[in-house]
Formats: sequence, C-alpha cells, structure tokens
Amino acid sequence: MHDNNAGINPNGLFWTVQVPAGSFQIDSYGARLRVERVPVIDSFQFGGVFNVPAVVDFDMTWRRTEPFQSHGKGKGVPKTDPAAFLGRFAAARSKGTFSGVGPGFAFTGTGDTADGGYGEIGHERNGSFL
Repeated sequence: MHDNNAGINPNGLFWTVQVPAGSFQIDSYGARLRVERVPVIDSFQFGGVFNVPAVVDFDMTWRRTEPFQSHGKGKGVPKTDPAAFLGRFAAARSKGTFSGVGPGFAFTGTGDTADGGYGEIGHERNGSFL
C-alpha cells in the first residue's frame, strides 16, 4: 500500500501541492492540469510514520459535455445557507494519466475517462466575493 502525498501542513491541510505557473489552463470548453516531477512523500498509509521521498506526474483534462447551468442563491439567503453562492457548472468528461516513482516502487495510471457525474467544470463565487 502506498500514499503519495505532500504531507500534512501545520494548519492541517493535506493532499495538496502548489503547481507551477502555467500548469493549469482553462477555456469555455474545458480545463487541463499537467504537472511533472512533483515532489511528494510516500508514507505507505495515511498518516503513517515511515516516509520516503517520491515524485509524481499527472495530466488531467475535463471537457464539458453539456451547457453550463446556473446554481446558488447568492445574497438572497443567509450566509450560513448552503445555497449562499453563485456559480455556473456543466457536466464534464474527465480523463487522467498518472505516474510516480520512489525507492523500489513505480506506478502508471491508464488514462481512462469518467462520465456520468464524475466530472464537472465551472466557476463559483461565495463569501466576500458575492
């Protein structure tokens, strides 16, 4: 078992890495995230104490398969209401390839696609951005 991750930050944030500028592109039809040689640790289980350095590559694309639809009620509801946001979202076909390498271990993903609610693309505003 392997858990390639960026570690747990002092504020508790985990499974998150900063990507280099230019790694993420978006247009009206979809988005692409492509990064190479991202340094991570392999802790072999979530929160494990034995850690070794590793690197991962991934290339993800999302292409919308439907028109965008508006969601949320913005300031028309209390701030604590789950609908206190405004956004436009569309179902999307997602596809990804993944690979990684660490001491004595390597893996490669297949690049399969996912349809039927697994991918979504859009934008939203909430909180102080309403």
